Amino acid sequence: MESDTRRPAHSAAHMSTAQDGQSTPKHEARHEAPRRERPEQKKLRCKKVSKAPIIIAVLAAIYLVGSVFFLSHALPGTTAAGRDIAFAGSSKISATLRDASDGFSVTVTDADGTESFMVSGDDAGFAYDADKAASELLKAQNGFVWPVAAVRSLFAKTDIVLPSDAVTLDEEALSDAVSTAVENVNETATPSEDAHLAYDASQSTFVVASETRGTQLHEDIVENAVRTSFQHLASSCKLNDAAYIAPEVLSTDERLAAAIPAANSLMGAQLTITLDGTTVATPSDNVVADWIELDDSFMPQLTQDAIEKWAEDNFDTVGTTRTFTNYAGETKTVSCNTNPESESTYGQLVDAESFAQEAYAAAMAKDTATIDIHVTQEADGFTEAGAADWGDRYIDVDITNQHAVLVDAGQVLWESDVVTGNVAAGNDTPQGVFTIQNMMNSITLTGEDASENFVYNWMGFISTVWGLHDATWRTEFGGDIYKTDGSHGCVNLPLDAANELYDLVHVGDVVVVHE
Repeated sequence: MESDTRRPAHSAAHMSTAQDGQSTPKHEARHEAPRRERPEQKKLRCKKVSKAPIIIAVLAAIYLVGSVFFLSHALPGTTAAGRDIAFAGSSKISATLRDASDGFSVTVTDADGTESFMVSGDDAGFAYDADKAASELLKAQNGFVWPVAAVRSLFAKTDIVLPSDAVTLDEEALSDAVSTAVENVNETATPSEDAHLAYDASQSTFVVASETRGTQLHEDIVENAVRTSFQHLASSCKLNDAAYIAPEVLSTDERLAAAIPAANSLMGAQLTITLDGTTVATPSDNVVADWIELDDSFMPQLTQDAIEKWAEDNFDTVGTTRTFTNYAGETKTVSCNTNPESESTYGQLVDAESFAQEAYAAAMAKDTATIDIHVTQEADGFTEAGAADWGDRYIDVDITNQHAVLVDAGQVLWESDVVTGNVAAGNDTPQGVFTIQNMMNSITLTGEDASENFVYNWMGFISTVWGLHDATWRTEFGGDIYKTDGSHGCVNLPLDAANELYDLVHVGDVVVVHE
């Protein structure tokens, strides 16, 4: 069929096969259809927006909000009076300060941190306005520096100085409290010593001795320091070096060295001191040197006052401390005038003024002289200062052992247990060296509390106030009775012992009372 053997003309015209097996276009005159050019596409680029302004704006907002907040709240890391008030508002700060000021006191410490004394708020008339303090605190605070405070708080707290005008003090009461405390401290503190001339016996010349700093306090400076502590609610007041009384004359003062030749020229006297013909002292060069003092213009002067004081210190025994060996061979010490209302009257007194005049004249002339010192009140057995001077006969009252003994020439003539003054009531029996001043029988004693006690035998050794006597109202003596149930200050004895002692003693016998 014709339709099966014939192909469309355009199909055969697609390609033919060359002998070399390569395909070639059959109709080279055929033109390719022109390509349509694509329109140029525009590239879209996103513009980058900077974040810095946004961050700055956020930080600025935070800063402003914080600044406004800290105009009425405490900065981060803030403490007041040692208490945390960070981020606290006025009412909370006020409550914190009110709590801190309740029962407030100031503890004063030495420069080395040792507690010295305390002044309570009551003693100083202290009152605190916590509301005012909180308000003033926030007004004085710079809220705009809160970022700095926040960073600083990561490392340390900041204790702010509280406003002083929130505090009320009774100035007179404060002054009295500090004055009393400083006086108590200075009683046992070491005073500063100025640089001065001292005699060096090994070189036979005066030399400059350096000043020494003491520990006595300067009252005015301490008072100001305590006042400041109260004003700022600081419970601890640590003193600095300025609070201590400093030496006024230093070793670098050229006037000291310049005075040495004149001081040396006053040396050279050789003195012998006698008492009733017996040599009692031969003052050394060091002693004579102590009689030489510098006047206000730093000129050395041999002074009669210094000589007089030396005589009193070495030969007067009334009211002085003595050490002795008792009847049992024990060493005892008598501390006189332990009771301010009593006076230890027994002992030796010398005419120190007339001695000073004679010694001054001899020293100025650089003489070798013997001076007999005159006695105005005699003791039975003076040997040297600080030793027993009452001879072989005396009544020994031992408070510690609650025992009394009458000794004569080393022999015990009488002894008894006793009850002395009530320690708990502050009625301690006066200690010292006395004499029997009066003796009476069958009298009624009247105490300061108007109590009356009849006694058969009275032997007074301090006027008619303190004495030895029987106490028939007691059934026991000795032991520790005196500590809580002792006498009004007298030495209580059993009746039989009092009767016996009364017959043995007489006016003038020495009474030694000691612990």
